[in-house]
Amino acid sequence: MLSFPRLTGSILAGAMTCAMLGATAPATSASAALTPATAGTATGTDDGRRDRLGPLQRRALRERGTVMGRPGQTSDGARPGFAKPLPRGARATTPVVTTDSTYEIAPGLTIREWDQTDHRGPVRANLLTVDLNAPNISLDYLGAPYAVRRQTVSQMGTAAGTIGAVNGDFFDISDTGAALGVGVDRERGLVQGSETGWIPENASFYLDAAGQPQIGPLATRAKLRQRPRWPVSGVNAPTVAPDSIGLYTSDWGWTKGYSVTDGEAKKVREVVVVGGRIVSNSHRLSKGRKVKGQVMVARGKSAALLKSLKVGRKATFKYRSKPGATVAVSGDRPLLLNGVRTVVNDRLLHPRTAVGVDVDGRKLLFLVIDGRSEASRGYTMVELANMMQALGADSALNLDGGGSSTLFSRKATGEMGVINEPSDGLRERKVANGLGIFYAGELPPSS
Repeated sequence: MLSFPRLTGSILAGAMTCAMLGATAPATSASAALTPATAGTATGTDDGRRDRLGPLQRRALRERGTVMGRPGQTSDGARPGFAKPLPRGARATTPVVTTDSTYEIAPGLTIREWDQTDHRGPVRANLLTVDLNAPNISLDYLGAPYAVRRQTVSQMGTAAGTIGAVNGDFFDISDTGAALGVGVDRERGLVQGSETGWIPENASFYLDAAGQPQIGPLATRAKLRQRPRWPVSGVNAPTVAPDSIGLYTSDWGWTKGYSVTDGEAKKVREVVVVGGRIVSNSHRLSKGRKVKGQVMVARGKSAALLKSLKVGRKATFKYRSKPGATVAVSGDRPLLLNGVRTVVNDRLLHPRTAVGVDVDGRKLLFLVIDGRSEASRGYTMVELANMMQALGADSALNLDGGGSSTLFSRKATGEMGVINEPSDGLRERKVANGLGIFYAGELPPSS
């Protein structure tokens, strides 16, 4: 059974709020397999807590598309729709399915597309179901060659040879373009991540050392071997935490100057390492420099630590995810944990992407809900959690939404393409990373 080792912070508060408001889990039945359970009556918001921010961070929050500093529901920061309340005295009714199509794209892999409507309006849903008991199926992280370069899901999926793919983590859309959470590639290992996460617990979908899918907290542990007690807060993260050191590797791409220090330029330091030796040590941060070895960037009190390092001295690093993951992509919050809904926001409507795991850990559900159109209004967090539970998920994670929400897969006709209708229109959005599903067997003929 999947679980978080502990429920803390806003996650625990959300779970407690659900209990106090009398939110109940939907029943799993034949009808529930077709439509979500009726949205609960929970109210309020689970957008996360606003930490104390400096003036540069507060200004950034006002910019379109910025989620740094406060958990957001989409990377684009677009204004959400608002769910229609029930008329006074009315009772919620079961959504009516108007169109429904299911087809197999390979043994153990099915696509389902359907439309349904309720008192809040129409919804278009797209589901990729993966049976891990079937042979020839595997999963991996998807991403551009460099963390600061974004690609569309179809570009990443095509380049990697996937049979299906969805968008992944939230990302710094208005600045560096890098993912906010943890990313682990089966071949490259840890691509990016921070010690504490951009929101508490760094909620992630990952495959553990045994290859079992998990939804839970995932942190990054990094250190300079010659100074193991120094506070290295992350690897290829879009922001270096105050009074800490950020490590940037060749997976990052190019240096981003003061973007990674939230504009702070006084107490900063940059140390460049090539071939295990320090080649430069400067109080200025470079921009547009290709990272061929490693670059350390320090803020605040940690700048004095880096200043003490001498050019020519040895510098080597060790970093990994904890717990150990072979594949990983972060989201911003769990929707379900061990069958319990952990979100309470039943007001804000957005396009959504979610990944879920059944109670046995052998079935994966990749759900994309269209939104911001007349054909589909989008979903609230409560509706998304209820739908995932109705479809059979025991634990589920909210991934980036809005214009990022994309499902790329083999179609019934045999060709590859985008299954859903992204809210940016005909233009598929470039995103930081995603999850890819691979099939190594012989494909069946198209239907």
